[in-house]
Amino acid sequence: MLITLGQRKFILVSFLKATPKHKINAIKFNEFVVNISSVISDNVIASRLKNYFKTYCQSTVFHHLPMDARQPDYALLISRRYNINVFLVTCLLACKLSKEWRWFTITCIPCLRCARCIDLCSNTLRPCNKALANPRVNDWLLMETPIPVVIIFVSYLLMVKFGPKLMEHRKPLQLHNVLIAYNLFMVLLSAYMFYEFLMSAVLAGYSIRCQPVDYSNNPIAIRMAKVCWLYFFSKIIEILDTIFFILRKKDQQITFLHVYHHSTMLLNWWLGVKYIAGGQSFFLALLNTFVHILMYGYYGLSALGPHVQKYLWWKKYITKLQLAQFFLVIIHTSLNIVTECDFPNGYNVAVFVYAFSLVFLFANFYKSAYEKKEHST
Repeated sequence: MLITLGQRKFILVSFLKATPKHKINAIKFNEFVVNISSVISDNVIASRLKNYFKTYCQSTVFHHLPMDARQPDYALLISRRYNINVFLVTCLLACKLSKEWRWFTITCIPCLRCARCIDLCSNTLRPCNKALANPRVNDWLLMETPIPVVIIFVSYLLMVKFGPKLMEHRKPLQLHNVLIAYNLFMVLLSAYMFYEFLMSAVLAGYSIRCQPVDYSNNPIAIRMAKVCWLYFFSKIIEILDTIFFILRKKDQQITFLHVYHHSTMLLNWWLGVKYIAGGQSFFLALLNTFVHILMYGYYGLSALGPHVQKYLWWKKYITKLQLAQFFLVIIHTSLNIVTECDFPNGYNVAVFVYAFSLVFLFANFYKSAYEKKEHST
């Protein structure tokens, strides 16, 4: 059923104007559901919206809100958290039934700040960056717009292509002390991030099976968001891996796997921090930071020289550990996909596909680097 412009104006003007912001109560909301049902002739959608509100009151985010905010209706919570009038949520549902997106963009765009509206309309909605972004991170370094990170991404690819050519007629640099210091720093940074991810998840009572993102300003939620940002920023620091390969003329180390992993993680985690800083996304980062503690520890020991390198027989087990982490991510994400959860399912699907691509590339690397060598030996 299509909603006429007059009916939509009735929804917007009559209901939003009738109930002042921050004075929404359960009775008025129930009356609104009845009225909106009569307008859109779709009790299923109205019932689904009402259940969304009830479910939210039992979520982790709700219990982290201040005591005076714990009211028995989701409408008040959304109004306080996102500084919008929650009836725009239902306005969005009415807009979904129509294909006149010009009117929708002009009138309902403030509602997009509520991530749950996005979930309800994910099949037809065309996201707007400013509307969907997590407002807590907008003022953080590199997070306001995607332009800086896109510039870094493009610069990285240009460096990979032209860097070896610039070093072609130059002697390789000896970066012995620099590599030791760099790898030690990365070990400490990875250990710190692992601790922060683990403690933030434990203190927030995170669930492995279903964990929505806490978009509130609760200290634990902010702590999780901050370590997510630090994890993203560490991907920029890790570009030094490639720079050191180029300066040392170790061009054989700059494989497709190396470039693919470094470049895509940079973009993936900018998007992760911008829109879903926390929630189920913590699991991937938790595993990866643990693996990086061992990986950069190995590289740091290797930089100490030949007298230490003869004891570093366990490099292939780091690759096996990397493969294991991706398999765990695939299993975790698979459970998330089939579980009804208030977390963007599109992200789960993207992580699922991305993890499979890394399994394929790392397995191919393992086969060429170790199995063929053992066979020839």
